[in-house]
Amino acid sequence: MAGLTKKLMLSYLTGSRQQMNWNGQRFNFLNIKYGVRQGSVLGPLLFILLTADLPDHLRVAVNPEAQLEVLLYADDTSIAISAPSWEQVDFAMGSASKALEAYS
Repeated sequence: MAGLTKKLMLSYLTGSRQQMNWNGQRFNFLNIKYGVRQGSVLGPLLFILLTADLPDHLRVAVNPEAQLEVLLYADDTSIAISAPSWEQVDFAMGSASKALEAYS
């Protein structure tokens, strides 16, 4: 990504502000350094683009004896693992956790 496209994405993902209204009370604005604005139109698209290969990345990391399900919906990711023993589930979950950390 370069030029105008990069500038547009950087302006979209950096330097925003948010304010909370709760129970009729309005709080001060907070500066948000980085991130996708909540409720934005581009948020779901960016999530899909950035996480499309996540399930494959996790499946490679987990022992083949364990069954792995990666569920992606909106901006949430859930992992479900089943295996013949709790020890294998624990090991697979640790492997998936490390792979997820490396992915991020």
